[in-house]
Amino acid sequence: MELFIFARFHARDGQEEAVAAALRDEVPLARAEPGCLGHEAYSSTRDPRLFFIHSHWAEEAAFEAHTKLPHTVDFVERVQPLLDHKLDVNRAAPLTSPAKDDGGCNMKYFAVTRERGPAWNTTIPMSEQKQWAEHAAFMNRLDKEGFIIFGGPVGDEARPAFSKALFLMKADSERSIRERLEADPYTKTMMLVTTKIEPWEILLGNERLGLAK
Repeated sequence: MELFIFARFHARDGQEEAVAAALRDEVPLARAEPGCLGHEAYSSTRDPRLFFIHSHWAEEAAFEAHTKLPHTVDFVERVQPLLDHKLDVNRAAPLTSPAKDDGGCNMKYFAVTRERGPAWNTTIPMSEQKQWAEHAAFMNRLDKEGFIIFGGPVGDEARPAFSKALFLMKADSERSIRERLEADPYTKTMMLVTTKIEPWEILLGNERLGLAK
């Protein structure tokens, strides 16, 4: 069963910037983990010392594994002295059914182009590239989450001359897409480079694709 995490962080007086920095460092590491379907940090609009993490996991076992990873342990040790309370982490399950996708919550569609980077080996097929399994697992998580609607390479994927891939992604902004793709192992190693993110108003094929009109 999927698991949702709500964590609260209230900084000691004068430590808010240090807490914010710790959260920014932790988020991309968690996003890259197996079973992580979403991981976001937030700051309160009313209290500058108050922060939150909301994360979504494919199953509780994935979150349990997350809590034992060195970067998570380091994060807890780093942030706990900065707080004026004990670490407050709550596990939750949905109380209501997911809302029907009606295009709300400021979500939009984007056409995203990713091209091979300088680390791509043009002499071997796509599936034989370094870290292919890790990259594929990351993209599959985005697909399961609904962040990616559809996508794939342009042309024959078995050809070493693969040059780019196209995606339809759903997000609230271009910035959100770039932040999510930063956690892709292929972004970090320059195997793939995101070259275009363009708003896409879909007028045809909505019903076939299951998209909001």
